Amino acid sequence: MSGPRGKSCTISNWMKCTLNRDRGSICKDKDPDVYYQYGIAYASLSMANGAGLKGASTPFWTIIGIIAVRYIFLPISGILIVKGATHLGLVQVDPLYQFILLLQYALPPAMSIGTIAQLFGAGESECSVMMLWTYALASIAVTLWSTYFMWLVS
Repeated sequence: MSGPRGKSCTISNWMKCTLNRDRGSICKDKDPDVYYQYGIAYASLSMANGAGLKGASTPFWTIIGIIAVRYIFLPISGILIVKGATHLGLVQVDPLYQFILLLQYALPPAMSIGTIAQLFGAGESECSVMMLWTYALASIAVTLWSTYFMWLVS
């Protein structure tokens, strides 16, 4: 497939076409959406490789510690709290209700944390690194914990 001005299409050409799309793009190809789609793919790959996070000074063991607390200790404490509240009669014995309460302890952090960091202008890069890793591991953690929670409340 030939790119702008007869050149072969590379990622840099796709990015140029994507960025110049609204300003009389140099891309005279029949399908400019192809350049736009590859520009999005390039941005996604850059984000997955950690582009823009190189300045973050979060130590490796801090990341591991936060992930361990977030996905191991917090769900265990949630089990103790919900089961204790059920035993004391503060929570209904409805399994679906208990499952939803337990699931709240295993979910990744909300986006409001990033908004608060941006609002105060402190710790933005550290918050970005933490959000990246907690959401990257969320699919595994939420799957395992939700399976265990379903077994626990049934």
